[in-house]
Amino acid sequence: MVSKSNPVHRRQVSNAVDLVSALDTAAIEYLRVNDRRTVVIYQDAILILVATEGRTTAARTFTVELWDLPAHSSDSDPNRLLASFFDDVLATVDD
Repeated sequence: MVSKSNPVHRRQVSNAVDLVSALDTAAIEYLRVNDRRTVVIYQDAILILVATEGRTTAARTFTVELWDLPAHSSDSDPNRLLASFFDDVLATVDD
């Protein structure tokens, strides 16, 4: 499932973002692992969201890694999927 070739996208924002609230607002399913790491199900893909500066409830820098692509997807571009995830999540917050 996880390999070194899995894409990871990093984002930094000027104001801390509550990623948990953003996921709720965007109606994206997730499971909090701890105060820095969250497993996310997005468009049937499995992602790992990590607050690298701060916590998931107040993050300024965070990454998302693709763990597994959706089994039945016509679009298998992992970079496009991760970019779309960030667009959907960050559209719910003011930065």
